[in-house]
Amino acid sequence: MDYRTGEGEQKILKGFLSRVLIEDLDSGVVLPHENTLSGPKADRLQLMEATHANFSPIFSLYSNPGMEAVEILDASARTPPCIDVTDRDGIRHRIWTVDSEKEIDKIRKALSDLPLFIADGHHRYETALNFRNRMRERTGKRDGRQGFDYVMMYFSNMEEPGLTIYPTHRLVDHLRDFQLSSYLEQIADHFEVRPYPYLEKEHFLRDLKTVGEERHAFGLYTTQSDDLYLLVLKNLDGIRPLFGENLSSVLQQLDVTILHTILLDHLLGIGEKELKAQSHVRYVKEAEDALHTVNDGDAQLAFLLNGTRVDQLREVSLQGEKMPQKSTYFYPKLLTGLVLNSLDD
Repeated sequence: MDYRTGEGEQKILKGFLSRVLIEDLDSGVVLPHENTLSGPKADRLQLMEATHANFSPIFSLYSNPGMEAVEILDASARTPPCIDVTDRDGIRHRIWTVDSEKEIDKIRKALSDLPLFIADGHHRYETALNFRNRMRERTGKRDGRQGFDYVMMYFSNMEEPGLTIYPTHRLVDHLRDFQLSSYLEQIADHFEVRPYPYLEKEHFLRDLKTVGEERHAFGLYTTQSDDLYLLVLKNLDGIRPLFGENLSSVLQQLDVTILHTILLDHLLGIGEKELKAQSHVRYVKEAEDALHTVNDGDAQLAFLLNGTRVDQLREVSLQGEKMPQKSTYFYPKLLTGLVLNSLDD
């Protein structure tokens, strides 16, 4: 995938599409990093039941610093691609067919002992697992060699320079009796609060990213002020008692955990129950869209974040932990329907 980042940098993301044997989530082979919601899984299961096919691949990552698989794929991509299309976002998708058993076997061997980290598609993977279990009950076939025992995946190397992870920002509404002045006073116990006039929005967004490279930083914008606020955590140790006893140290280091635990749950009362009910929080990819939504009065608050790093995803997954939903936004996205996978034999 040839694409340009939001900062204007030109990149190429390489990977390969394949079927992969579905593994239970406690096997240690396929590692998730985010919690899921029941609604999207029910919808996807209905689609899978109706079509017996995968239309959209799960985006997974593996760690192979030697880049053996990428070298094999590069060699296979010296001929014209069998698919070459540019989508509405200007991303060029090129696909080659690798049908050499020798080359495929080399890739299998290079990755055979490596765990797979789900980057994007947690709901799709859990749905494929549920569909497999349902089909095993229905057919009595449990040999692991049926079409429903596999799912379509896209595999990319964690060390791949073309990989980009964006944040997913939070919009908050349906808050009763919210007062910005009181909220900022409470925030100031643990955060430096730096106001920016809205006309300095570009400066604010640059500072959010720059400060966030060294410290835990968040953006806040509300309907009750014309100012934007940069919230910078003073001391991680100062908020550790608020995390509770069961939250691991690796999760405590994440911006998204600090946001959900302190700024949403502790100070606004938006906890796990409210998140599952989807009653107060919505998610948006672009910072500009989040700010415009508040300006239009369609949300009371917008929280802006920096992206989760790929090394943080790996550490969370290896420890068997889960981030809050919508903690990562991998870019670019693979086109739905570009490649199809039949789940029948």
